[in-house]
Amino acid sequence: MNEYTIVAIPTLFESPLIGTLLDELVSTCCSDDVIDEVIVMNNRADRESLAAMYPGVREWSMPGVPFHRMWNHAWAHAKVWSTVTGRQPVNLVLLNDDVRIPHHFVLRLCEALRSRDDCWCAYPDYRLALASDGCCPAQLVPTKGTYKDGGLWGCAFALRGELMNNPLPPFDEQFEIWCGDDDLVKQIELAGKKVCRVEGLALEHVASTTFGQHPELGGKGWADVERFRAKYGAW
Repeated sequence: MNEYTIVAIPTLFESPLIGTLLDELVSTCCSDDVIDEVIVMNNRADRESLAAMYPGVREWSMPGVPFHRMWNHAWAHAKVWSTVTGRQPVNLVLLNDDVRIPHHFVLRLCEALRSRDDCWCAYPDYRLALASDGCCPAQLVPTKGTYKDGGLWGCAFALRGELMNNPLPPFDEQFEIWCGDDDLVKQIELAGKKVCRVEGLALEHVASTTFGQHPELGGKGWADVERFRAKYGAW
């Protein structure tokens, strides 16, 4: 299978973990010959370039661009590769900059994503500590909803890049902070397909650095919840 895999990371460069994350992606995962692009989407204009410190990492300067629009830019980029180059399928892995991942994370996540035709989105088992990674054979388990329901957590997941606009709509950019992952899950469920957790594949999400330094964003998050309720009737 001639897959193309893109890892995209929106960041304000405020997480002390982003260097460790890029080290893992570039030095370990790329040795699997599974990652074709690592893209950092820089939301700040006043930061030193990470691409200069990590050869092979692409950096998109996107100052002030809302979070879910950055996701859409990455998804559209994946769709272009799918359409123009003929390299299909295309795996899009979206990561927060404040996560810790185990070895060969991208390879294992994308293999799980493509292991069943009705899985359109796969995510790691964020309940599993890195020390317990691989303690049992990876198992793909369909889930419902998002983190609050025990389902998808938008800090790390893989998506079928070729599906943008056919049949999945882009991420709904009316959501500023929260609910982008809720909307994605809802759209996949409406299409009759699955979002699945890869049990046995660990992930550690340390903290929301952005929310810790910008507590005022919480109000925008709850406004997103009201927008989601207006769109779907419940959250």
